[in-house]
Amino acid sequence: MAEVVPKFTPGQPRYSPETFGGRLRNIASQLNPFMLLKSDGDVDAAKALLRRHDAGASNASDAELWAAQELCAARPPIALGMLWPGGGALNQAFWQCYNQSYNSAVFFANKNKSSPVSDADARAVAVVRRSVGVRRARAVAAREGIGKCCAARVVWNIPATGITPVALAAWHATPLCAGAPAPKMAVDTAIITSGIIVGVYGGQALYVQRASIDAAALEPEFQGLAAKDGRP
Repeated sequence: MAEVVPKFTPGQPRYSPETFGGRLRNIASQLNPFMLLKSDGDVDAAKALLRRHDAGASNASDAELWAAQELCAARPPIALGMLWPGGGALNQAFWQCYNQSYNSAVFFANKNKSSPVSDADARAVAVVRRSVGVRRARAVAAREGIGKCCAARVVWNIPATGITPVALAAWHATPLCAGAPAPKMAVDTAIITSGIIVGVYGGQALYVQRASIDAAALEPEFQGLAAKDGRP
């Protein structure tokens, strides 16, 4: 049975962010390693298609528009390099620097252009990725955000850094691996990638990406407040 393609909505996820399955599919599309095979021309064509759609000059199907948006929103699977077995200190140093530089670039690109952001702010890496958009984050909201972040990290590290090394050790001890080194890298990559997909993707999808918290659970100064239009 063919999958029903939802109507394309610019800037919104293709699958429901309210369910674990929907969040998992959205994360899988963002971190799809096969996107690395796409050329700059493919990315430029996807951007052009989305611009034509925004201008009302495109007859592309919903499936084509979703595919274009997913390509433009794809992120490199940096964790593959960070978890490479036996990479050593230089490997870790490179991928940690790459990861933090990439995070800073994304932060800079997504910053609020209505207010100035200094170079120091652009270089800062957020520790808490989920917080409450109420004036400013405080202790209650921070505890919830950090708690969810920690839980997600535990979930994705069980397969990625717990089970994967055991599977690699078992594979390296087989006669096939010792006697035929040619497939070693391919099998290593497959095992590591599987651990990342099961762990990181599942951990990322554990919670909704945009959370909310009841004002009654916050500090007293955040209770009974109203928006500019008078709404509570």
